[in-house]
Amino acid sequence: MKRLFVFDIDHTILSSFGHVPKQTALALSLLKKDNHILAIATGRGYLESRSLFEKYDFDYLICNGGASVYDKNGLIYERYFNFNGIDFKNYSCLCYTEKGFYGNKIPLFFKCFSSFKYLFVPESAFFILIDGLSNHKPISSLKKIDVRKFYIFNHKKMNGFCDYKLFQYWENEDKQEGINELLKRNRDINEVICFGDSRNDYTMIKNADKVYCMRKAPEYVKNEATKIIAFKNGIYDVCKENHWI
Repeated sequence: MKRLFVFDIDHTILSSFGHVPKQTALALSLLKKDNHILAIATGRGYLESRSLFEKYDFDYLICNGGASVYDKNGLIYERYFNFNGIDFKNYSCLCYTEKGFYGNKIPLFFKCFSSFKYLFVPESAFFILIDGLSNHKPISSLKKIDVRKFYIFNHKKMNGFCDYKLFQYWENEDKQEGINELLKRNRDINEVICFGDSRNDYTMIKNADKVYCMRKAPEYVKNEATKIIAFKNGIYDVCKENHWI
């Protein structure tokens, strides 16, 4: 039987401190040795995922939440960004992409406020947002779908001042889109096994044949799981129990 193993990165194969547990690394090595197909599925972009992709010899990298797929030779699938019918040119907005930030009508107030980004935690989404407010390209030059996060701001005038607030937020969360592309290219795959831990893993978890969730996953994600596993040695134990390695 030909199997596709799909792994989320953060808090699934990679800890908060940026390391892969020894047992997980061993499991990946043994799965590869037994000629299973291995894929990463992450909300991260290609540049952030490349080191893991190459180090552990994965066959495929599904990144940007499913919007782009790479094999060892490079990009094999990419989807254009759908702005959902919003005429974004009329709004203050910001796109966070793998190639940088693209913005439109970013107010001076936001640009000044972004100077205080050092007060915030670097890993937070808010940090990413304000980092882009002071360093962006025209959104009209955005052509491809390496968009990872999309923010639109609305404003209203009150007593001569403009009050800006987040109007809409978009993040691609359909990792199944990338898996579907792999299944088209590998029609002899009989079974898909997924490992994940968060809301952006839900689409692939919902559609997989076997699902293994980390204990910290949200309840609605864990409800889809074949089994709940520990971070440190869970992946290895599951692979051993099922005689995949």
